[in-house]
Amino acid sequence: MTDHFQVQPGLVRALAVTALFLTLASDVALAAQAVPLSDLGADEPAFAMGGNVARITQTGSTQSGSIDQTGHGNAAFVGQAGVGNVASVIQAGTANSVSLLQNGGANQSSTSQQGKNNSATVQQTGNANSSSVTQSGTADSATVQQVGSRNTAQVVQSGEHDTIAIRQVGNGGSARVVQH
Repeated sequence: MTDHFQVQPGLVRALAVTALFLTLASDVALAAQAVPLSDLGADEPAFAMGGNVARITQTGSTQSGSIDQTGHGNAAFVGQAGVGNVASVIQAGTANSVSLLQNGGANQSSTSQQGKNNSATVQQTGNANSSSVTQSGTADSATVQQVGSRNTAQVVQSGEHDTIAIRQVGNGGSARVVQH
């Protein structure tokens, strides 16, 4: 006797999206702990050679992600799930890091960092959220978390050891922070 079963495509897709989201969420949770890259275990081979590390992971449709890095020891991670999300990371300098996660639809995020030891973590969940992080200097840190729809956040930092955290939960929120 042979048993027959039929796999439902919707269930398979839901399980795949859930697995990807859990993987991306764990990467964001790790980045949110602000652990120096040297504390994450053995050095990445690219760091040993002074190179840069970049990773983009996307699921869904019409996603767009770009990472452009110059300098040494920079790291960038972009994870997107949903439809029509857009992410852009530009880094120049030494030992800068970005972790960017978007889940939902039509979210947009851009991060630009110049200098040394700057870090940015962006997490957007929902629809039509937008964020912009611009940092130039040394050891600046920015965290943006937006949950909901139509939230906007802008961070501009220059100087040394500036830190900002923006958290918006709900719809239609707006935040702008400039530190020099």
